[in-house]
Amino acid sequence: MRDLAAPKDIDAKRFNRRRGLLSAVDEHFRTTEKSDGLSAMDKFYSAAYDLISSKQAREAFELNAEPAKLRDEYGRNAAGQRFLLARRLVEAGTRIVVENVRPLDIVNGGKLLTDLIA
Repeated sequence: MRDLAAPKDIDAKRFNRRRGLLSAVDEHFRTTEKSDGLSAMDKFYSAAYDLISSKQAREAFELNAEPAKLRDEYGRNAAGQRFLLARRLVEAGTRIVVENVRPLDIVNGGKLLTDLIA
């Protein structure tokens, strides 16, 4: 998944340096400004780092790991693959998954309107 993988020029060492820099900046603000908002942001950033560094989360986004037949059953279109991803995220431990399907996403036996036009 593009958004969960670090850019090619950012290896683990560089990623950790960046995280360290963020921690130093956060510590500076934490000591100068005591607020619940900063504490909440720290928890948010920590959860985000845990997500992008989690093997289990990255694997959930690997739809190619599913058998072709199952991917076909979900539909080889954006809506079908989003629902398949939602299922994989739940199986990986995600507690809440929100899927937004527009009324025109599924038409003509599961084909997207954009698939029919193309």
